[in-house]
Amino acid sequence: MQQNRMLPTVMEHYEWKLNWINKQPNRGKDFLAMETDGVQTFLAEKLANEKMVFIGEVHGKMAPRRAVADVIEQIHLLQPGRKIVVFAESLYLKPLPAESARPYTYYRRGTEGVEEPFDMQDPTSPNARVMQGDISFNEMFTKLHENGVEIYPLEDAVVAQVQKSEDRISSVQGLAERNRGFARVMQSQIERIRQTDPETLFVFFGGMGHVSWNMPLSLPKFFAPEKPVVIEVAEDSNPKSFSLLPSVWESSHPLFTVSTQERLFWWRGDRETARQWGRQTGFDFRLNLP
Repeated sequence: MQQNRMLPTVMEHYEWKLNWINKQPNRGKDFLAMETDGVQTFLAEKLANEKMVFIGEVHGKMAPRRAVADVIEQIHLLQPGRKIVVFAESLYLKPLPAESARPYTYYRRGTEGVEEPFDMQDPTSPNARVMQGDISFNEMFTKLHENGVEIYPLEDAVVAQVQKSEDRISSVQGLAERNRGFARVMQSQIERIRQTDPETLFVFFGGMGHVSWNMPLSLPKFFAPEKPVVIEVAEDSNPKSFSLLPSVWESSHPLFTVSTQERLFWWRGDRETARQWGRQTGFDFRLNLP
């Protein structure tokens, strides 16, 4: 019922954004830049001065996870002394003493979400299944670990189970609900880490539905003062996007076509202009993988 009440407001917001894009010269196509040479290094250089980055994937694919690990490795090579933290939707938090998922609010977890980094060598870890059963996560997390990245869990297992049983884990309301919990856990960890490492780069990695600027209660919106960056990463064979651009640009645009090259798309102009386009369309950067 709550989701049904939310939908009219969501659609009105989308319509406002679409109207804005359609009123821009050439519907904004002249503002979108594309790079094909040394894409991952180029993206790492673009992200070098950021404080917070949100990366969205289409679940279950090897190539995006490999690419994300490679980009973070490039950032590490550019700034070897800088601490990098990755928050992973795919990893589960330790259970709370009270297992009820309701009421599920921003305050369900606070200091209870402050855990040690994911220990990939611990076979008793509740997240050991990730390393044992999913080769794409195994490869990704191993590479991140080799580059000194600390990886922290975000998912509340009880909440996820309740949402799955009610068939709303991927709904607008379900994503917004989980984002509240993710944000609370992230904020608690960020406050702790910044006490000793104030220049840390924080990266969220999870589904596109959590990070797109177009989604209600999108996770980056909880951290607006940080001016975070949103990146979509997808394969051309599964070009899913939460961007509004497929609704206003022709399908022949390079953003939507298949290629044998990696391609990075981002918004031109000064920082504020680029940020505005990102928030109106859904992403700041889009990494297309062949």
